[in-house]
Amino acid sequence: MKAEKCLFEGLNALRLQFEDTEMVVVYEKGPRIASYSRPGEENLLYWAPGKHGYEDWDLMGGHRVWACREMADEAEETYRPDNRPCEVNIADDAVVVKTPIDPVLKISRGLRIMPAGKGLGVCVENIIENHGDFLYEAGVWSLTCSRPRPDTEYFIPVGDGSSWDSFSMVFFKTWGGHGQDTFSDKQFRVEEEMLCLKPQGLENKRMFQAQPGIISMLNPAEDTLFSKQMTWAPQARYPQNCNAALYVGPDNFMVEMEFMGGVQLVKPGGMLCSREVWHIDAASAFDGTAASLQRLCF
Repeated sequence: MKAEKCLFEGLNALRLQFEDTEMVVVYEKGPRIASYSRPGEENLLYWAPGKHGYEDWDLMGGHRVWACREMADEAEETYRPDNRPCEVNIADDAVVVKTPIDPVLKISRGLRIMPAGKGLGVCVENIIENHGDFLYEAGVWSLTCSRPRPDTEYFIPVGDGSSWDSFSMVFFKTWGGHGQDTFSDKQFRVEEEMLCLKPQGLENKRMFQAQPGIISMLNPAEDTLFSKQMTWAPQARYPQNCNAALYVGPDNFMVEMEFMGGVQLVKPGGMLCSREVWHIDAASAFDGTAASLQRLCF
């Protein structure tokens, strides 16, 4: 891995070069992974600071670290602190970018990024640390804002292959002033061992129990299959029994590929860590089946 400081659209950042991909991590505000691509190709992530957000918070895009709590996804504590200047530590084998300690919650959030191994992609560890004197309970919520094209589709393998197989899916009607005020949405479909999304510009989201731990974005026109994967923990306490989600922004401005970690109690000085592996394959390597994605990812 090669790391060098740079400016990315006017913000202080790190450019990371790996075996066959490159990544830009913004640390002036965030932290955010602002870009991920093959060398010389277009960014697969949505990145548009200042265009979406609230009075004191900017979506910016890219990949960010939040905290998930049962039925409290949009509470202020899920995103505090965010959008603040970060501490940077560059070592030979990893880069760590962390927020300052939140003055109220006494937590910090961060990213530790390193090669996953030769030919295995990039390891992105999403971290929450408890710096206070009291207990803190949450899970790590890692959200990746992707940039869909007209022919882009998303795939999440589901189930465990057993004879009593099942998976959980949470439907949203409206939330925090968003949504379509209906449970029906033809953008999402269920195929054999796979949940699929074909974005059509309608704002909505679904949460899923995805035991294989894979979310993939297929861009046939760009010959790319961007996948991120994490390990499912059967005994973990996931929000509404779901560890993955897809959110479609209005007019397809972005699609969020989300993982939620199990909710845990963190003692003072303790840390939560959710480990993802990112990689880019050729679109032609995917034959449309869940087994194909699992072969590519594992």
